[in-house]
Amino acid sequence: MPKPRTRTALAGLAAAGAAALAAVSPALADEEAKTINGAQQILEQQEGGPYARMSLEWKYEDGPGGGRATLECHPAGGSHPDRAVACESLTEAGGDFERLRDTGEACTLEYRPVVVSAEGNWFERPVDYTETFGNLCRAKVGTDRVFDF
Repeated sequence: MPKPRTRTALAGLAAAGAAALAAVSPALADEEAKTINGAQQILEQQEGGPYARMSLEWKYEDGPGGGRATLECHPAGGSHPDRAVACESLTEAGGDFERLRDTGEACTLEYRPVVVSAEGNWFERPVDYTETFGNLCRAKVGTDRVFDF
């Protein structure tokens, strides 16, 4: 059975997300609410987990260097060094990597492009995400530190 804290967090997220998006677009708000409510229903109906499994990777566009980690959420697991925080960030974004918040931390102006990618599933939805950032710091900061490994 999911922990009450997780269920409460998802319920709060569903309400807050739906309210915020309703002001922007009723159709978008409806879609967001369906996604979050679907995840909450899965947690309530099934025991165990994890409900999200992903392979995360970052690599320099110009050559050697990079990192890989696995991430499991609900419950948090995998090889990611800060898996609980990464799962919390993804839960707040509804599992959508493009909606991860930017932490606003300062980065150097070094230009060495980094490509980040995630493959797997978030609850019953496939995840296939790739994005290029100007440098490793921007990749970490721009994804709420999900790629900080």
